[in-house]
Amino acid sequence: MILFSKKGNRIKLEDIIDAAKRDFDVVFFGEEHDQRKAHELELKIFKGLSEHKKRLILCLEMFEQDVQPVVENFLEDRIDEKEFLEKSRPWNNYFTDYKPLIDYAKMNRIPVIAANIPRRIANRVARQGPDILKELGKEDKEYIPSSYDINDSAYREAFYRVMEHSDHLMPGFNKEYFFTAQVLKDAAMAEAINRYVDGKSVVLMINGKFHSDFYRGIPYQLKKINNAIKMLIISFNSVKIDNYMLSGDYIIIEED
Repeated sequence: MILFSKKGNRIKLEDIIDAAKRDFDVVFFGEEHDQRKAHELELKIFKGLSEHKKRLILCLEMFEQDVQPVVENFLEDRIDEKEFLEKSRPWNNYFTDYKPLIDYAKMNRIPVIAANIPRRIANRVARQGPDILKELGKEDKEYIPSSYDINDSAYREAFYRVMEHSDHLMPGFNKEYFFTAQVLKDAAMAEAINRYVDGKSVVLMINGKFHSDFYRGIPYQLKKINNAIKMLIISFNSVKIDNYMLSGDYIIIEED
């Protein structure tokens, strides 16, 4: 495994953790969801940041905003793990990859934020377009971000390239609808993060790398909300991607 700074210098994981303890409001760890090494590293960074003088908050793409009460009830021992899993819609790789983060947060009384827009909303937008947002019931409208910006052309082009190689799309899909759904997720997670930016806290945001690489996605939406916010972006890559040295402040390349 090779770790680089944005300037191309070889570094150690401890250097990234030390940098993350500086005066940042948000630290992004952009993972590849199916890479075990990425999850091991983000847990190490999480533990390292728990020694920070600021209050640490864990923010996760993997849980949706409507299950926030369930997450808090589990962290506060008001429900057991069985009920937590039944009600929180965890990802299939929860036990191997995200349970260690949740367990550490619970043990150390670190707040956990379920950041993502509910999947049912994003799925409807992907299928039917953004006008469907007007038809949502009151219980779902509260999860729609107050604003979202779809004008990042580089992000759109990169998203379209990914969609062209996806095996999960139905014939005839509307790629602009899918992109709008992606941006809604980014904007919802940006708003979730920004609620905890107070100068006294640092948010560790765990998300798929496409949501934060090249300062697009969530960071782009976050800057639209709060231009003064201080962000550090870590990009994990199982293989080298085009212009990988520009993808974040710190770049991790996995090697066999």
